[in-house]
Amino acid sequence: MAVLLDRQWELDGSLLMGRGQFRDGTKYIVGTPEFGEADVRDDPTNAPRADGQIWGRGHRGGRTITLEITVDCYTKAEGRAAAAALEAAWDAESVRSVPGAVSVLRWNWAGEPRRVYGRTGKLAPTSTFDHQGRIDYVAEFNTVDNLYYGDSTAQLVVPFVPAQLGGLIGPQTGGWAATTAGIASGQLSVSGSKPAWLSWTVRGPIQQPTIELVGMWSATLNTTIAYDQAITVEPTPWARGVRRVSDGANFAGDFTATSQRLSQMRVPPGTAQVLLRGFDPTGTSSVTTSVRPAHSTY
Repeated sequence: MAVLLDRQWELDGSLLMGRGQFRDGTKYIVGTPEFGEADVRDDPTNAPRADGQIWGRGHRGGRTITLEITVDCYTKAEGRAAAAALEAAWDAESVRSVPGAVSVLRWNWAGEPRRVYGRTGKLAPTSTFDHQGRIDYVAEFNTVDNLYYGDSTAQLVVPFVPAQLGGLIGPQTGGWAATTAGIASGQLSVSGSKPAWLSWTVRGPIQQPTIELVGMWSATLNTTIAYDQAITVEPTPWARGVRRVSDGANFAGDFTATSQRLSQMRVPPGTAQVLLRGFDPTGTSSVTTSVRPAHSTY
């Protein structure tokens, strides 16, 4: 992932735009962006047999980011080549041909790196001086949701700690089995201004792993993860799922009834205590949590 300079933009890690040839060496100049408003969907209806109206539960949609992009090259040939590269990148055929796939638009504005997830929209030329290597475009990017995200993640690894066990008291009769229950905890620091999605990966061996954010929510997978396996829980809207790392097998149906819903697995800014519970005979399992800060401003 490239480090962006001030006022530079990047689409899907390949198209780098910025302040032009004379300022930062890029072939594209991005003017002042327009960050559209994310509408609220609350399905208002007329109040029955009374004046006024009633609103349902409100949900925010995504927003449209509009960019004025100028191809900034020295010759007609260079300008047309750069324009073709811009149009190919904004077409994003490899993304739009896959249901649910999204692009990543990153930028650095006044030293604050941000990113959004979504899909490219309209791209139209507004004027052309291609004989001078300059072509102006207006481009749109439609986001998955109304938030802006930090460009780096905060991670925490919580290793499993077995409970202290005493010896067996004999004589033992009949069949029996010994299990090792335990609990581990760690402190996760979350920046940003809005609750952020908490992604987590549990590595075995462990039975019925439970992750808990103390005072907030918990989730339990009613399954056994082998010593050489891991399951990743990804709640983000653009990649939501519960899958085994090795083969992509779906484990979303293994959550217990009291577990937090995927769509609600978020953590507010500040410090949160993360607990890992389960049964691990080796004491070598762990959970890795990952949070990308969420912001209300660009």
